[in-house]
Amino acid sequence: MKQRKIPLRMCINCREMKPKKEMQRLVKAADGSVNIDPTGKMPGRGAYVCKDKECVTTAKKQKRIERAFGVSGCDYLYEALFEIVVESSDKNRAEESSDKNRAEEGGDKSTSVETGEKIMTRETNDKSANG
Repeated sequence: MKQRKIPLRMCINCREMKPKKEMQRLVKAADGSVNIDPTGKMPGRGAYVCKDKECVTTAKKQKRIERAFGVSGCDYLYEALFEIVVESSDKNRAEESSDKNRAEEGGDKSTSVETGEKIMTRETNDKSANG
């Protein structure tokens, strides 16, 4: 099988190309408002920032969002971005520690457990929808 291409995006601050999933998308809507796009599917002009504390702080200092979209007064966005970055870094640390614990227990069984949980939730949702 062909290997799928991973979509890459450039950070407006550090100018590095990274996978789209590792970036946070910002959108300028048609009405001129700038918002954080958690799904990556909102309509409008998009720009990406790394999910890195240093990158967000330097973007704030150099007003990268304002320059990218040609707007002013985006301080609320930097605060929201910083919260998202802190949350994602906390999640990554928790996942890394749980992965280490699984490896110490004698194998990585996370895939089968997670897949089983997903199947069970789908089945219960289907049963509740049908009757």
